[in-house]
Amino acid sequence: MFGRATLPKLVQVGHHDAHAAIFFASPFHEATVLVMDGYGDVSATSAYIGSGNRLECRWRGGFFDSLGMLYSLVTQHLGFQTFQEGTVMALAACGGDTYVAKFKELVSLDEGGQFRLNRDYLRHDRCGQLWPFTRKFVDTFGPPRRHDEPIKDRHRDLAFALQVCTEETVLHVVRALSGAHPSRNLCLTGGVALNCVANARILRDTDYERVWVPPCASDCGAPLGSALWHYHQTLGYGRSFELTHPFYGVEYSDAEIVDSLETAGLLYQRFEEPALISQVARELARGRIVGWFQGRFEMGPRALGNRSILADPRDHQMKDRLTRIKRREPFRPFAPAVLVEHAAEFFEIEQPDPFMTMAPRVRAEKMQVIPAAVHVDGTARIQTIDRLANPRYYGLIEEFGRLTGVPVILNTSFNQQEPIVTSPADAVSCYLSSGMDALAIGNFLSRKFAT
Repeated sequence: MFGRATLPKLVQVGHHDAHAAIFFASPFHEATVLVMDGYGDVSATSAYIGSGNRLECRWRGGFFDSLGMLYSLVTQHLGFQTFQEGTVMALAACGGDTYVAKFKELVSLDEGGQFRLNRDYLRHDRCGQLWPFTRKFVDTFGPPRRHDEPIKDRHRDLAFALQVCTEETVLHVVRALSGAHPSRNLCLTGGVALNCVANARILRDTDYERVWVPPCASDCGAPLGSALWHYHQTLGYGRSFELTHPFYGVEYSDAEIVDSLETAGLLYQRFEEPALISQVARELARGRIVGWFQGRFEMGPRALGNRSILADPRDHQMKDRLTRIKRREPFRPFAPAVLVEHAAEFFEIEQPDPFMTMAPRVRAEKMQVIPAAVHVDGTARIQTIDRLANPRYYGLIEEFGRLTGVPVILNTSFNQQEPIVTSPADAVSCYLSSGMDALAIGNFLSRKFAT
């Protein structure tokens, strides 16, 4: 039992301070930092100025005037579960503008980048998430959808209106920050920063030159942010760390991988890295779907190249095949991973995006080259791959590009309606229960077909 004298001192860090402190791990020495989430300690939106090892909060919005909470409440109204806001963002691209004008009444855009939610439609400040909408909201936008009810045009149109309003509100805040502070660098964090369509609008439609979003923008990044805040802001230490990759999870040994393969009765081969890359790239180029389990797993909610299901983006039918494997809604897109030096060739973006936080437009001349990667609105939630950040993943895409002329592969999280796999046993179980053709796990390759 610990004695009283041995207990560590506890340091309390504010919720938005923890989010903002991810600036200290960004590629920027100076930047404007915008935090937007559901709820913080005292606010749902906060703006900071970052320079070196210091952050200064410039303003905070109202606690219940929360764009993140509005998105979550409408997600719930549309019959989806908590943390399925990304599903609604995908659904929005399938809708029309039926409700846009009315939905804009929910958010008042004020001077200085501030905004307020309209309590004529919302009562979450009094009734929480159980009864968040007034009769006026239901009369205007329709009753809530049951989760087992078919998705209709009015649901698609409400999602569309929500996304349009979200983008316009984010742009309103960002443009005010841009006018008030000279930095051309912007750090975005908090759960709203996972809205990759809005993020791409910032890069395209404001005068910020670089926009950086960490892989752990949501509350899963709060522990890291708390440590960074205390280390730099409280203790005053200088900066020495940049978050160039997300791979800080657990790594498993060859022995643990072999044990999982043999316990499941799978046949497998062991390869050195060059041969493994060559084998997997050839299978992908032949249209086969491969589970890719490598090294330490990713922080944050998205699979970024170590716990992924990979496929060929050139195949028009690949999206449908992956949808069946993933057992998810057919309107949801899959993400292209592209070598960083080829990103601007395929997508309308001029900066790296290593953490899959932007959804730029696919260049018109490339849409038929990578049709499985293009969402219905012509965008794609991309990830740029740098050789130094993930040499094996980079090597695989590079080899696929050598074989096909297309240095892009389709990437989705290694799971089926459950959390992303972490252990070899998880990976093997998911592989066996799915329609994947092969499993590349560490240096081992198992196939469901004769070689």
